[in-house]
Amino acid sequence: MRIGIDTTKIGYCAPVFSDDCFEYIPIPQFNVATTEKSTYGTLRARNSRYGEFLSDFMHEDRHRFINEESGDPCFYSIDEEGNPLFARDLTPHIDPEFETNTFGDFWMESGGRIPSDLRKGDYIFFYAGLSSYDADVYKSGRTWQRLKSHQRRNKCTFLIGFLEIQEIYDIVDENDILEHSSEIGNNAHYKFYEADPEIFRARNFPTVIIRGLDESRLLHKAVQLNKWSPHLGKYSPTDFGRSLGLVPMSGMRIMKWLDQGRCRDILRMVKMCK
Repeated sequence: MRIGIDTTKIGYCAPVFSDDCFEYIPIPQFNVATTEKSTYGTLRARNSRYGEFLSDFMHEDRHRFINEESGDPCFYSIDEEGNPLFARDLTPHIDPEFETNTFGDFWMESGGRIPSDLRKGDYIFFYAGLSSYDADVYKSGRTWQRLKSHQRRNKCTFLIGFLEIQEIYDIVDENDILEHSSEIGNNAHYKFYEADPEIFRARNFPTVIIRGLDESRLLHKAVQLNKWSPHLGKYSPTDFGRSLGLVPMSGMRIMKWLDQGRCRDILRMVKMCK
């Protein structure tokens, strides 16, 4: 499943460095309430020699995020005067989160991304669009437009983490949330419920929250799955991506079912990238 800021109105993605280390930058919270206290300006970066906080890899100027349905600014992306927030002041929607290893969404039948036949012991592998780090771009003048321009045809998909499923919590009513609060309390969807139970009840049943075993993790180094091929005008799989059944394609969305053999191949690669 695809995660990270390039899947949103942010318009650009997180960096990957020359040693294949990377930053995981979750999507913004945007239009819903949350009890999440951190912002991109307070979340520590994983690669401190390049930046201290996640906001050091995001735009420095104000950028207005628009609700595609209404055309209005996204409510939680503006300040009290209606001015667009700087990226450093935005609240992240940290999902998946790798402290207690949870991931939430809706069932596919309800418009979400979680297949209804997932079971305990299955794996969810996470990939993200990442772009090569360039100090000249990131150390000065990180405008929203400059980051987008730098990353055009300069980003690819990378495997960045996984969950080995321990439990699947089907949240169909408020009793389910309260019953499982100790297991799912660190998930962004639970923090939405904590902040505004009424709105959550109106919008978010049924929600699925998956908890992974302790072996689940965000990788230390990313594993590249495809690359841009100018002569084809498409993304072509790397050798490892080809071994997983990926084919050339115009976009970067590669959600796939993988059989046991290919899952084992990924896990072998994961052990090399701890």
